[in-house]
Amino acid sequence: MNVKDAAMDPMMQAIRRAKSATPFTPFTIELSSGTTLAVTHPETIALGEGGFAVIYRSGGVEVFPSHAIAHVRLSVKRRKKGAVSQKKP
Repeated sequence: MNVKDAAMDPMMQAIRRAKSATPFTPFTIELSSGTTLAVTHPETIALGEGGFAVIYRSGGVEVFPSHAIAHVRLSVKRRKKGAVSQKKP
């Protein structure tokens, strides 16, 4: 896959949008293998030509090709109707 194809890949575009959203919202990437990757901070994922890398807290890095992406989903906190979030002191 060349740079132009990678830039036009809809799954990579979805990851790029999710990563750069302000404010950042955690999201998950589901791979075609069924593996689910939780992205909880924008600095834990790096995008490159034809794929992406996940940086783990342990310092490990795992690289995935863009064609392995099945879905990109934003994490949405659901509230019960009428519920109010409260800050604890």
